[in-house]
Amino acid sequence: MTPKKDVSKVRKEGKRASKKDAGKPKVKRALTPYFMFAQENREKVKVEFGFESKQLGEIAKKLGEKWKNLSDEEKQYYVKLSEDDKKRYEREKKELEAREESS
Repeated sequence: MTPKKDVSKVRKEGKRASKKDAGKPKVKRALTPYFMFAQENREKVKVEFGFESKQLGEIAKKLGEKWKNLSDEEKQYYVKLSEDDKKRYEREKKELEAREESS
């Protein structure tokens, strides 16, 4: 019989940043259209349904339902925001890489 691995340790080890990367400036990743929608509508959903900050799962469910009910035309607004954010991410990533190379 093979010994069981402690899964919690495996996950933590996989997510640790290496020491050489610690303290390095990082570029914030681009958001997907859904996350743009969620970011813009989270407070509205909390107020509309009377959620407290502790009810993150319920808030996420309502946001998911609202996202699914949006028409394709309404989703295009968030797709455009996401595309703009992706351009920002690529630009900032190139700038950071250029600064690191010149250092």
